[in-house]
Amino acid sequence: MKKTLSFALALLCLTSSTLFAQQPSPTPTDPPKSNAPPEDDAEGVVKIGTSLVQIDAVVTDGSGKIIRNLKAEDFEISENGKRQDITNFSFVEVAPTLDAGPQPAATDPNAPVTARKLKPDEVRRTIVIVVDDLGIGVGDVEFIRRSLVQFVEKQMGPNDLVSIIRTSSGSGTLQQLTNNRQFLLAGIRKIYPRDFARDFNQTFFSAFPVLSNAIKSLQKVPGRKSIIFVSDGLTLNEGFFPVGGIPLESTGDSRLERFRQLVDQANRSSVVINTFHSQAQKSLNYDSATTRPYQFDRFGNQIPFRPNQPVEELTTIRQTANANQDGLLALAKETGGIPIRNTNDFSAGFQKILNDQSGYYLIGYSPDEEIFKAEKNGLHRYRSISVKVKRSGLTVRSRKGFRAVTDAELTRTKTPETRLVEALASPFKTSDLKVQLTSLFVNENGPDGKPNAIIRSLLFYDASDLTFQDDGDGWMKAEVGLFAMIFDDNGGLVERVGRTQNIRLRGKALADARKNGLVYTLDIPVRKAGAYQIRAAVRDNASQKIGSASQYIETPRLEKDRLSLSGLVLLGLESKAAPNAAPQLVISEAPSASPAVREFVRGGGLSISCFVYNPVVHPQTRQPSIKAQIKLFREGKEIYSGKEFQVPFSADGTIELNRAITLAESLEPGEYVALVTVTDLNQNDSKRKTARQWLDFTIVGSANR
Repeated sequence: MKKTLSFALALLCLTSSTLFAQQPSPTPTDPPKSNAPPEDDAEGVVKIGTSLVQIDAVVTDGSGKIIRNLKAEDFEISENGKRQDITNFSFVEVAPTLDAGPQPAATDPNAPVTARKLKPDEVRRTIVIVVDDLGIGVGDVEFIRRSLVQFVEKQMGPNDLVSIIRTSSGSGTLQQLTNNRQFLLAGIRKIYPRDFARDFNQTFFSAFPVLSNAIKSLQKVPGRKSIIFVSDGLTLNEGFFPVGGIPLESTGDSRLERFRQLVDQANRSSVVINTFHSQAQKSLNYDSATTRPYQFDRFGNQIPFRPNQPVEELTTIRQTANANQDGLLALAKETGGIPIRNTNDFSAGFQKILNDQSGYYLIGYSPDEEIFKAEKNGLHRYRSISVKVKRSGLTVRSRKGFRAVTDAELTRTKTPETRLVEALASPFKTSDLKVQLTSLFVNENGPDGKPNAIIRSLLFYDASDLTFQDDGDGWMKAEVGLFAMIFDDNGGLVERVGRTQNIRLRGKALADARKNGLVYTLDIPVRKAGAYQIRAAVRDNASQKIGSASQYIETPRLEKDRLSLSGLVLLGLESKAAPNAAPQLVISEAPSASPAVREFVRGGGLSISCFVYNPVVHPQTRQPSIKAQIKLFREGKEIYSGKEFQVPFSADGTIELNRAITLAESLEPGEYVALVTVTDLNQNDSKRKTARQWLDFTIVGSANR
């Protein structure tokens, strides 16, 4: 058993290579070009074409409750002031409210926090929270941070996809949509105030690129999506103040053009932008700050106010607050969102926005084809849309316009590289090719003999899905693009990889590759401890088929006497009987039971292995003393708890944890999590004596079938 299980630990000590079917190391090349047609867009909520313009609308009563029983004749829709006949009409029920139906069973508070792998039809709400932290004050940031923590811990549902983005991270550093609360909370901890004065007019040059990228990340997500933009101000020119809507003619103001482009992008992507004014908790009334009898000069000396100065200052504060909100109001109004302002109840504002996603109307009409013709300068006019509800006492919110260019015309510009970027950014797996990603933390000695912390990613792809072409004399060749992006919990891009792998095989090697698949190993140095997300994609360059996968991983703080663990290596085991010998557990020959794929059968064995780092050596025995325990969880509930056992150590000081358990026949197929907890019996510091590591896996069937 020891010899068999040591194979798992060997995987943690690999150099960059290809497993199962050996290939030369790939060399970086430019991605090949292709004339393959782009993938059709997923069915959208908002549609803009010569035969149909369709938008979404939400109708509420005086208490804010969504009205669901209206008919087409209860609405009027106009384009540029001209009444249109409604040709398409329906109500979309997103999901029952959170308090309806049976509640899920309580989860174990000690269970590992993992992300559920949702399918597109399982998603209830999709929310991107953009925090404009480049100018928010110290008090506001702390207030927002607490509110976001409450949202993630109490208001976010298991079928919600959420991303939290900071404008200070830049436009190209988006966190992926996830339901992993632990990763979201790590991102919230990165929100802190910036130390410079804010110019609200500069928001267009900081927040708008981030909002635009957030919208792009939502384009391929089905249904109606929501962005919550939290900012302390966004000032627009008086000429397109939201009360009158944005002008249809060009004004020459670059901010207006960028605003109009962003609104059109959001509307075409079925994204609603809700806005939250982060200065709302500040008083705009008379208080101790505006009625005190003195003020301070720049030297800190008290000087009396001149007559009426407190009133004038309060008036200025109110005018500034209103001006700073005009852009936020416009963004919400033009995309059918909700502006939250003049309140210090952030959670209630969040709940109002969340409730808004429970259902909406789809209203469509046949437009005049002439409106889609470009002007002489090649530009397309902006068209306004007005939706009214005839019943009294009801309020309708909908998108206010679009640029007169069809969706089909915009999608013609897509390239294979565009599809690849979409696959890397999508919260769902792209499954033209079967791809699986397993990322592990390991601390190993480098060429200089010093330990190096790395993330080792095993990228598996099914070779039977590849397009092999005849290369003469029985050889077959395929060309594969391998791509990966790694982000830290600050939203920063740590590493980007793009390589081409030329595969040339024949005979048994080709048959083995098609049967067992291929695995590419990628090592990324870890500069600091924290949470990371790895997104990877594989592309068959001949057919342009793409497969993608993603994973979250936490790396520990490697400090002296602070106990920590490497990533877990999971291997499937099966029972085999040698001639004239008792049965023994050996590594399963099924490629799906490998550490890269992690698909196992009930009734079989599961090997769990890892390294233990930085134990305390007893001053008298000169030896470490480590105990460990293994547990299995399913949907947050503990389903197996093993007995504690002593972890052995080698003469060179290496501590390897190897353990095999049997997966009971009673286990249902589905997703599981293996948790290893180790305790340093020589350590007195409670914060340093325990370490945990976990990894998800899948049970796919039974060994006896």
